[in-house]
Amino acid sequence: MNLFNSLRTKLALWIALFACVLAMLGAILSLWLGYKYLETNFQNNIQSHMRLASISLIQPVMQINYLELRDQIQAIQDYEGITGVAIYDQNDNLLMESGELSEMQLSEDIGSGPAVQGQIIVSFSQDPLKAGMMYILYIGGILLLIIVPAFIFIVWKISHKYLFDLSELTECIKNSSCEEMPQYPGIYRQDEVGLLSTALRQRDQELSEYHQELENYKNHLEQLVEQRTVELKRSQMLSQTILDGLPDSVALIDARDMTILNANQTFLSSNNTSLEDVLGKTCYQITHGTDEPCQGVQHTCPVQEYFKNNQPCVAEHIHKSKDGDEYFVEVSAWPVFDENGQPVQMIHIERDISEKKRVEKLRDDVERIVRHDLKTPLNGILGLSEILLDDELNDEQKEFLGHIHESGRRMLNMINHSLDIFKMEEGTYILKPEEFDLLSVLKVLDSDTQPLQNGKLIKLQIILYDREISDDNKLSVYLEKRHIHSMLANLLTNALEAAPENSMVTVNINQDQNNTIIDLHNDGAIPSAVRNRFFDRYATAGKAHGTGLGTFSARLIARSHGGDITFTTSEEHGTHVIVTLPTNAEKTETTG
Repeated sequence: MNLFNSLRTKLALWIALFACVLAMLGAILSLWLGYKYLETNFQNNIQSHMRLASISLIQPVMQINYLELRDQIQAIQDYEGITGVAIYDQNDNLLMESGELSEMQLSEDIGSGPAVQGQIIVSFSQDPLKAGMMYILYIGGILLLIIVPAFIFIVWKISHKYLFDLSELTECIKNSSCEEMPQYPGIYRQDEVGLLSTALRQRDQELSEYHQELENYKNHLEQLVEQRTVELKRSQMLSQTILDGLPDSVALIDARDMTILNANQTFLSSNNTSLEDVLGKTCYQITHGTDEPCQGVQHTCPVQEYFKNNQPCVAEHIHKSKDGDEYFVEVSAWPVFDENGQPVQMIHIERDISEKKRVEKLRDDVERIVRHDLKTPLNGILGLSEILLDDELNDEQKEFLGHIHESGRRMLNMINHSLDIFKMEEGTYILKPEEFDLLSVLKVLDSDTQPLQNGKLIKLQIILYDREISDDNKLSVYLEKRHIHSMLANLLTNALEAAPENSMVTVNINQDQNNTIIDLHNDGAIPSAVRNRFFDRYATAGKAHGTGLGTFSARLIARSHGGDITFTTSEEHGTHVIVTLPTNAEKTETTG
């Protein structure tokens, strides 16, 4: 440590400086008081000398003896410091004067009381007094020059005794070497230095323990980080392997600007590019080669739809291959949330559905051909059976022939119904309503489903305006009877099949001037797996031979009449399928 920066040096210098200042102030005060004292004493001595001289001058003044006066003046001037003397008679007449009279004068009467014979005036100088004071000042200065260094040295030595331990403690703290010393400097002392040394030793012990704990914790963290790094690399490699092995095109995009952050190998191969070329570019630049996001019915952007509806959506897009051929893809986007639950990234998934589209078109073509071509042989069967029924046959032959004719008629109705459903789906079906009794249709369905009701011990209850129907009740509607019969048959059969055994299925009907509402209720609940696609084509669950077309065709029929079908379902309240139909449907071409 620098000697001039040590506490010991500063303390010694400040004490010496303070002592010097006090000594100087004391010396100045002492000199001033001594000077005043000597000045007063000097004047008193001159005054006493003049008093003695005045006694000796009584006779010479009275006799006006100049010789004697001169001798007395000479005796007075012999006193140190007197520079001039003047003698006056009692009438203030100057008798004799010697030397020079200055401003500093003293006077003394010659004689006393009424017998005053004259006056002596003495002028004096303070040079002797000043000379004495200068001598004293020189001696004091010499002593001060000797005493101050000696005082500083003494303070330095004394401070060494009390501040040496503090200096050593400071030095070892600065160099971080206190722990290497046998004991902390000054720890044995009972003053502030001892308390500081004890506190610092305790702090160093705690810091040493804490440092050791930190070192152990750091080593443990390093092991964990190394382990997690290995696991993360393994997880990343596994994730990338899984992504690259997926047949679907997958890309991770930024939710803010829709730029691509990562992509799997399928995405890169289908777009004939590399990862370096797609990073930082938008998904629509890569998949469609445009600078604007996808939009419109044919190219709905699933990312924008998610933020618009706050739920993922699936859209169909048409892409072009590197050869210029068009193919169909199913595009969806799924959010990746941050720690605050905000979607910051989106998983963009594309699935090639060209084969699915080709199969669907092929199926529709086959269904349309089958529907059309089956009608020709059926017409022959029905025609020939009608001709044979007119011939003379026995009862057994007529019965068998009647079954053939009825089966052919039903098959023809099924083919016609299937063709009508196809037209409804395409939006080209022309409605042909007629007036009929809706309750009679339900009664026929009740009769047709008796085997199913009896097998499950289910009771079917048909209610009109909150009262069970009777044989004479009728409810006139102006709809297409054949399709309404098919729609209600599908819905009623579904309700009976879904109802628990030994329960009740109700058909509750209400009608106003505009609408006829049919509520079919059973105590069963629609499986959660098909609730969101209950009216979709081929949606079925829990049926060994179900086709999944019943509710699909029922809703098409309802909408072709200008109505609709909805449902509610729960384990507690069962299922309500609610059919809303216009009471009088117009003969119009359906819009699908």
